[in-house]
Amino acid sequence: MTTKEFTAEVLVGLDGSDGSRQAMRWGADEAALRHTRLHLVHVQEWPATWSAPLPHDPQLDVWAQSLVREQATRVREDHPGLNVRTTVLSGTFTATELGEAAATAGLVALGSSEVGRGGHGFAVGSVSLAVAGTAPRPVVLVRPGAPADGVGQEISLATQDAATPPAGQTATGNITVGLDPRDPCQALLAFAFEEAALHRARLRFVHGWKPFPSYGYGGAVHGGVDEETQTRARTEINGLLAPWRRQYPEVETDVSIAKGSPANSLMDASLDARLVVVGRRSRAVPVGARLGHVAHAVVHHSPAPVAVVPLA
Repeated sequence: MTTKEFTAEVLVGLDGSDGSRQAMRWGADEAALRHTRLHLVHVQEWPATWSAPLPHDPQLDVWAQSLVREQATRVREDHPGLNVRTTVLSGTFTATELGEAAATAGLVALGSSEVGRGGHGFAVGSVSLAVAGTAPRPVVLVRPGAPADGVGQEISLATQDAATPPAGQTATGNITVGLDPRDPCQALLAFAFEEAALHRARLRFVHGWKPFPSYGYGGAVHGGVDEETQTRARTEINGLLAPWRRQYPEVETDVSIAKGSPANSLMDASLDARLVVVGRRSRAVPVGARLGHVAHAVVHHSPAPVAVVPLA
């Protein structure tokens, strides 16, 4: 298989946190595999009160330039020859500036914040959540403390035919995709199959279904309700996947149908994933995040990086 040439850059938002540095490592690996440019962006929010802007501190400019310069140097050391671009932006809202910068990118990587250990989950900051909820491009949220590929062990982001795979990594892990056949999910499938082909990874499609309120009575009368529902869902999903399987014959796929919460089903299936992919419906809301409840739950609790793909 010939590696696909990507032209749109991979954009990473930097703020100096552990999460953003992990996102940078993830984005750098991705840019190297895509043979495209890595764009490191830091946004300086203008300090302001309700009445007027506060005086600007020139030291903030020095710190911002130093941040992007040092991180770019680190990336070039890890990926010799990688085209790295740096930008420092200023604005009232970081999420707005990042969202506008992301409009011409092919992929965006942002950090999330660890809020506890031993099963307490992870938090996604307001900036990352806002960008993931509004950006016109796929946004990958990467938590700190995990390998750049997102699995709790060393696994590779390199394809078998890549010229220079990342040092010390091997090819394992799957890409887990939350799929609802009732959604317009072609953009989701395109992203998932491209990523799987790029990384030589297996695709695992997960569909969770919750019974209707009348299910209890129907299930008691007709014991085959579960089987019929799952067979119908599997048939619909296989129909959606058929053209993509023909286009990407080298990508191995499997489908998991689970009765219960779609969010819980997806999180359970993502424990050994290198990447989790969820769709984001367009939502006409005046303020706040625009993620559905499944995407919202997964980005907060998945141990792996989560790609949020806007659906048409």
